[in-house]
Amino acid sequence: MAGLFGVLDLAGRALAVTQGGVRVTSHNIANVDTPGYTRQRQLLAAANPIAAAGGGIGTGVEQVGIERIADPLLLRQLAEGDARGAALGLEADALARIEEVWNEQAGEGLAARLTGLFDAFDDLASAATPGAPVEREGVRSAARMLIDAIHDADRALRGLQAEADRGAVATLAEIESLAQRIAALNREIVRDEAFGPANDLRDQRDELVRELARKVEISTFEEPGGSLVVLVGRGLPLVDGVTARRLVAEPDPSHPFSPSFSRILFDDGTALHDLTDELGQGELGGWLAVRDGLAADAIRELDVLAYNLAAQVNAVHAGGVGLDGTVGGLFAAPAAVENAARDLALAPAVAASAEAIAAGFGPDPGDNRNALALAALRNTATPLALPGDPPGPPSGPSRTLLGYVAVTVARVGAESRSLAAARDEHARALAQLEDRRDALSAVSLDEEMVRLVRLESAYQANARMVETLSRLLDSVLAMVGP
Repeated sequence: MAGLFGVLDLAGRALAVTQGGVRVTSHNIANVDTPGYTRQRQLLAAANPIAAAGGGIGTGVEQVGIERIADPLLLRQLAEGDARGAALGLEADALARIEEVWNEQAGEGLAARLTGLFDAFDDLASAATPGAPVEREGVRSAARMLIDAIHDADRALRGLQAEADRGAVATLAEIESLAQRIAALNREIVRDEAFGPANDLRDQRDELVRELARKVEISTFEEPGGSLVVLVGRGLPLVDGVTARRLVAEPDPSHPFSPSFSRILFDDGTALHDLTDELGQGELGGWLAVRDGLAADAIRELDVLAYNLAAQVNAVHAGGVGLDGTVGGLFAAPAAVENAARDLALAPAVAASAEAIAAGFGPDPGDNRNALALAALRNTATPLALPGDPPGPPSGPSRTLLGYVAVTVARVGAESRSLAAARDEHARALAQLEDRRDALSAVSLDEEMVRLVRLESAYQANARMVETLSRLLDSVLAMVGP
């Protein structure tokens, strides 16, 4: 009797374990299209045997757990890839927009307007009409169109910079929300794993970590109880157990472009820590790289053009005399390279009258000697003043103004293509990581169906065992009788 009842218990346990396997397989199939779901596997072990004189007697099988088929290293690589991809995408898009500002394919770009000014100097130098009123007006008009083109480019670049600042600030609310949700899942995972694995909750947390990595550069590690710690910057805990901290924005009065631009600070509850220069990846790092790197550099390159244009033209123009006896520059002289593009304007005397344009070395209407010198600037290479140079000597390379524009256009175009290629290459590498993750962790319906067929056969075999044991027990009971 004891032997038969023992075998019946063994078969019943096997049925229960097989039912658990069907449940796991069914759960996998149900979540085949769930984003971030990691397939699960039933872990089995032989049950402890019963000691007997002839040796241990097996007692069947037992379920010891349900395992997520996941590679923590691969998940970290995916999160890092998400962070880098988000930053690259923003930077590549921004550089493409900067390229459009400098690009000549649209027609009347900066080089075309600059060429137009030199052409107007040529026309003034070769004018046959005494005083050349039409040609003087042509110079003033060409100078105004060049100024307008520089102002438009400066506004476009500063608009991109302001957009990047707004993007960085807007990202902070998303980061805070994700951090709070991860902290809440930490609480649930620690609570549930006191009784068994919280596989589905871990899947949700992994998805949130990847989404957070797209927003801000992070690193993570798991504590023994199952809680995840998320670090930002120089190792500051954005999520620590059930506590979620914040990144906040604060105006930066010392910012060289606008006091309204924000610094990014980590709020630990008692103090604020500046992380602005430590956030290199994710959307937040990408927005900051655009604001303080790509857009800022492009604005200063435009400032170099505007300052050196005014300085070179004014140096020649001031050596001549206008028809009205005016002496001075063609442009209002910028005080520094910084913000020269924003502040560039015609000299007040030239803005008031084209007769103030100094075509000659004297007020003689037929004197064109200074106009010739102005036209010669087209091909005159001069050391360029760079940001921080004035009032000291120029420290930049010797180039013509048109040469400087050409070099800048070529460099921006090359960098734009390089960054776009890097973004596309990174996307391919990330896709390969996704494929590796899917090969390991994603649900395969074919595999699950094979497993289901095997479980069905095992269940039928164990059910047959229970049926056979039931008949044997009935026979035994009939033998002993009432």
